[in-house]
Amino acid sequence: MPGDNQAHSGRLQPAGQGHERGVHLVGPTTRYDTPGIHCANVSPRLTEWVPTVLEQLREASIEAVQGQTSHTDAWRASASILDKTLPKWHSLEDTWDDATAEAVAYTQAITDLALADSDAATTSRYRERRHKSLSETVESVGTGRGAVNAGLGALVKGPVALHRELDPTPRALTLVLDGPAWAELTDRRTGVRALAAIAVLADGFDVRVVASPALQQELARRYPQWSAIHLGLTDSRDRSPNQGHHSSDEPLGPTGTAESVWEALTGLASAPGKRRLLAALRADTGRTYANLTEDPGLDIERGTIGRYVLDLESRGLVAIDRRREHNTVTLTELGETAVSECLTADCELQHPDQTQLEHSLTATTHESASTVSPPREASGATPTTVESWLASTGDADEGYVKEIDTHDAASIHQRFTVPAERGAVMLVDDPVEPFDDGRVSYLSHHDEECLAIVQWGGPLATLGRLAGVLLSETALSEILTPSRLGETFANIHGGTGEITASPGRTLRRGQQVGWFSEDEEVYAAWRDRIETVRDTHLARLSALSDSTDSAARGELFEDLHGLVATATQLYHAAGVDLTLTVRLPDTEPFVQNERKRADLCDFIRHTVPKQSVYGVHSGYRMLFERRPAKLKRRLPYDVEAGASMELTASWVIAGPTATTLQTAITEALRDELDTLREAIVTGDEQAPSLSVPVRDGTTYASIREIVDELAAEYDTGWTSRERRELTRCCLRSFGRDVPHRASPYDAVTCLIRSALNVS
Repeated sequence: MPGDNQAHSGRLQPAGQGHERGVHLVGPTTRYDTPGIHCANVSPRLTEWVPTVLEQLREASIEAVQGQTSHTDAWRASASILDKTLPKWHSLEDTWDDATAEAVAYTQAITDLALADSDAATTSRYRERRHKSLSETVESVGTGRGAVNAGLGALVKGPVALHRELDPTPRALTLVLDGPAWAELTDRRTGVRALAAIAVLADGFDVRVVASPALQQELARRYPQWSAIHLGLTDSRDRSPNQGHHSSDEPLGPTGTAESVWEALTGLASAPGKRRLLAALRADTGRTYANLTEDPGLDIERGTIGRYVLDLESRGLVAIDRRREHNTVTLTELGETAVSECLTADCELQHPDQTQLEHSLTATTHESASTVSPPREASGATPTTVESWLASTGDADEGYVKEIDTHDAASIHQRFTVPAERGAVMLVDDPVEPFDDGRVSYLSHHDEECLAIVQWGGPLATLGRLAGVLLSETALSEILTPSRLGETFANIHGGTGEITASPGRTLRRGQQVGWFSEDEEVYAAWRDRIETVRDTHLARLSALSDSTDSAARGELFEDLHGLVATATQLYHAAGVDLTLTVRLPDTEPFVQNERKRADLCDFIRHTVPKQSVYGVHSGYRMLFERRPAKLKRRLPYDVEAGASMELTASWVIAGPTATTLQTAITEALRDELDTLREAIVTGDEQAPSLSVPVRDGTTYASIREIVDELAAEYDTGWTSRERRELTRCCLRSFGRDVPHRASPYDAVTCLIRSALNVS
């Protein structure tokens, strides 16, 4: 509720003695000092309150700049400040990321405002516009709506760094949390980002969080790690929030030797036999070809052993002693380093940066790490090799829907859900292995998050697979249950269904849930009906999979679209965050073949916008529906000015070169979103806007968001400098063929494994 978000500041001066940087919990009845910034009604949506904080902070920032610089020239003054806040900002060796660019723009803008004539804003129209533009730059930094749409990284490098460096004593910043807004939040990731923003501000300010006892309990339940480390520190103010952190001067990058080793291993990712052979050798004990051939752990024929050894010798990894009757093979120093630093226990390749990354992240960052670290999963167990495990689906006759039930299922679940972004289509470059049976799909659910993974099989088959997995027996028995939905669906939307007195009508007329008449407003009756509909449609899909009957296939397309939209609306009503991943084992045909590319783009343009909602109203019905009979069966609604819709699911398209399809998918979605109903176009009928960005999940910005989210999730205590270095480390470690790009899946797996080892 942005309109209710009120902030005010007292005298713009540093907080009094005894204040320290960090997050400090104060009760709702606590009387706090007048000086400092006070922001009321802080919701989980950071875009609703961070701009307000920045607006109220502007004069304090101007005061800080004026008190620290002797320059009268704004450029020289901002450069001297940036030398303190971003020491290498003018380096020719490092390319700016979005956060750095926006932070530099912020620093230059606030310096311009600080050194401008106090009457400059009113002396001419140009200066008035200039003053307004500078103010907007200052007040939007790090909100996603700034100069280059950067995220929290810009907040860290901009105003937070400025006040950390220029304020001798931290300024007080009081945030009064909006209890109802936090309690009603359904998308947990929205809350994670807001809490991350609070933690970011605490790096430069004395942040005082005001929360009622009930809200404190809610935060501790939904965000236990964050609450334990930040809200649990109020009784021990003498404890430094940075205690146990790595020094920001500690290097995290690779050494020259590490890079040489990695270069020597080029091409071995697709040669498991050579990797097993390398791991079986020693530096101090030679092994003959015959001995290696007889090793049951290698399972390599003698003739092949010889070729493999020669290849490893050419790479400098092994040495062959040919002076004896039988050639013997030993590891060279380079090979020994390769085995110890770059091969995992199951002989998979691992960049040396990843080993160093894990070491850097596992140092204890708190006095007692056990108070903030989650329980370790399957301690001592070897991590699952994810792709090969997923690909081993078995035959679909043994079950079309499988659960991710290996020992580290929770980590695998996060591997695929963390890179997703609500309201967007995320493209991920990853070497996806084809399933043994492409008809099999995976379903995973933890707490209030659900993940469905399907393999692309063409538009119609993929749509059927999505419907099948989302409404499978597993889904109905473990996710869309009567305890979650309510026996009469009164639990939908956090229990507000009971308030409406007609939750069935809300689902039927509002969210346009199909196959849901008044007779199905009791859970048992609805489940019988939806199972029958599901089985009927999937049987039709089987019959029409190779059919040329375009009319019958068209009808099935329409019915399956309705079934998938029904499912995602129910997940949304149940408060479950849903991630849908479509795997493309081979992306080359989509790049080279226009027809195949069009099939994929048409699938996305016709499917994704249908999974949209505004409050309890189907977005598709509001914006695109043209059938009079359907339009008549809608609940009345009011639209707030500037309102926008949200998607009921996050979408991920993963494949070896999925990001090369970004332009084609973006254009397809843009064309679809332009086909609004005439009444909307002419303005005769009001409706919220709908936008669906298509993002590259392999970029610096995407990987940094993952680092920030996991840092908040696990309360790692990583500083902004460490997060920047970790992001770069991930880009070096998990990069594919394109420079400065990395698989977000690999980054998540490594970061989570390391975070779980913090103890």
